[in-house]
Amino acid sequence: MTNIFTLPQTDEINRVIREVFELDPVDMVIGTEVLYRSNDPEVYDQLRAEFEASLQGRIDETSIRKRTFFGPNLAVFLETAYPRSEVAGLSAHSAFYYPICTLEEIASIERPTSAAHHLLKIRAEEISESTRLNRLFLRRREKVGAAWSLTSHFDTHSFEEYLFSLPDALRAQCKRVEAGFAFLLDPNAACIRSPHGDIIVVSETLGEYLFFMNLFLMTQGQSIPPEDTSAALFIAIRTMMSTESPDFDLDPRGDPPEPLNSHCRAMVREQLQFVIGHEYAHHTLGHMGARQHVTLAHEVFPGKLGSSEQVYSRSQQQEFEADRAALLDPDLSDGQLAIRLGAVSYFFFGLELWQTVRDFIAPPVRPSTHTPARDRLVRLRDAVLGARTIDPERVGDDEATRSNFDHLDRIKDSLRNRVLPLEIEAIERYGSTYLPSYRRKVLYDRIDY
Repeated sequence: MTNIFTLPQTDEINRVIREVFELDPVDMVIGTEVLYRSNDPEVYDQLRAEFEASLQGRIDETSIRKRTFFGPNLAVFLETAYPRSEVAGLSAHSAFYYPICTLEEIASIERPTSAAHHLLKIRAEEISESTRLNRLFLRRREKVGAAWSLTSHFDTHSFEEYLFSLPDALRAQCKRVEAGFAFLLDPNAACIRSPHGDIIVVSETLGEYLFFMNLFLMTQGQSIPPEDTSAALFIAIRTMMSTESPDFDLDPRGDPPEPLNSHCRAMVREQLQFVIGHEYAHHTLGHMGARQHVTLAHEVFPGKLGSSEQVYSRSQQQEFEADRAALLDPDLSDGQLAIRLGAVSYFFFGLELWQTVRDFIAPPVRPSTHTPARDRLVRLRDAVLGARTIDPERVGDDEATRSNFDHLDRIKDSLRNRVLPLEIEAIERYGSTYLPSYRRKVLYDRIDY
């Protein structure tokens, strides 16, 4: 809803802050989000009724009402509150990053002297520019407490695992690149040139997309109820569309049964190793060239909605080279490489489905020059099987690969002809989707998280 402030409403907001939330807006910086009934009375009344009903019998009702207020004309949600003294001396722009970033981190963002500072800035700016991400990270910060910093929040294990798998010379070269996860609304990964060196950034939401796309692909007509298989695809698509709320850790979408759940997550780990290796390869293979600014980047996922331009800043051949290096650079046994190639095959199957959905929702204005996902997979398989002595039966022979592609084509036809024409509105509506059979507990936004 669009917030339109008038003097009476502003007075009412200040009254709620002082009398209901018991906060002093003079001495404190207070962040709120406001919904107005006048914008959509029917939706507002439904939200208000759900809020009141959800509080029945809760022992924490008092604390919830001190951060969430529903009145007859407007609702006020407390996002953050801290003493003004904590940001004394900061400019209005710098204070915008607080308290998601520490004061030391804000100083690094304002005066970057390293690639690490530029990575921090990418993380902070994405969060500060999104109300939803800002809320998400404020909740995460509350859980951690005084030890919080944005830099330490992001897990580094996946990057360390990939570096550890490399030969010594390549590991030393890659260690000079600043790399890490960021919570980007666009689930992607990129190698970017900054004024202080190359940066590799992988969106945290990419892992969520991969998990639910794997779940969909692995449960075609088996393992779980069909409505859960369909929901998994919708969650994956909506995550790529940025219409699925990114708060997966605060509001779980449901865990499929074991061992399916563990198998999907193991595949995500292998796929992320490939994605990370792909971006490191752009650096080690010299694909970044002599660019000095972050205007261009190599991305592992091609294209925005409606885009028909070549997504890669260099030739498609460089993408094939980076794919190959991502699998063959690490010191993997034949068995380990077979497992990773199998997971990467699912990565490209999912990518082809996503490209189908993207082109249906926003058809390119002229024929796309993007490298088809199956072309990348075919060339990658040929490169790996040509370089290593892996038993083709462990990763599927050519006949099995053709059969997989035929099955994928049938899924794509079904999406284009039967599913997408009826579900565009549901896909584009912002919110959360759940696995109906495996949702553990109904959680209420603004109350439970």
